[in-house]
Amino acid sequence: MRQVKDAWTGWVEGFSIRGVCIYMPALIARFPFALITSIDSNRHEKARAIMEKVLEKRKGQHQHMAVNNGMLVSGADILALSTADRTVFTGFDEVWLSYEKPFDSLSLSVFITSEYAFTDESTISGLTDEDWSSAAVEWMTESNFVLGLGDGIGLNYVTSSESVAQALDTINE
Repeated sequence: MRQVKDAWTGWVEGFSIRGVCIYMPALIARFPFALITSIDSNRHEKARAIMEKVLEKRKGQHQHMAVNNGMLVSGADILALSTADRTVFTGFDEVWLSYEKPFDSLSLSVFITSEYAFTDESTISGLTDEDWSSAAVEWMTESNFVLGLGDGIGLNYVTSSESVAQALDTINE
């Protein structure tokens, strides 16, 4: 865990969004808003289209809203989908969670899926990990999100809550 501006970022080796849903369901369930921006390496509009199909199969079970760069559901929906539908949250997924309806959809230049781990030695497209996570923190703060989770090869996280960061870091212990 590392502090970047007014947030904390980190990486949990060998973990995933589905794993957080299984081992820390209360963390996800407390958020009324969850913006899904990547599903199985499909980003933004493609992720939204995949989620529309998944949600259509579960007619009326989940409130959702298509937004520019993803699908807005609730944290409780993320939990339900992670356990009921094995076609979602299988890796290279990204979810942003908030207590309030978000102000903005995700910038096309910000992503936290873990093909790049938020570790001290990371370099992404010529940017250091700190520069990259700083851009994610800036967007997250401006858009009213509290927690971002991105998985693939482990789990990246960015959060404005130190206690959430500490809870996620306990997974590494």
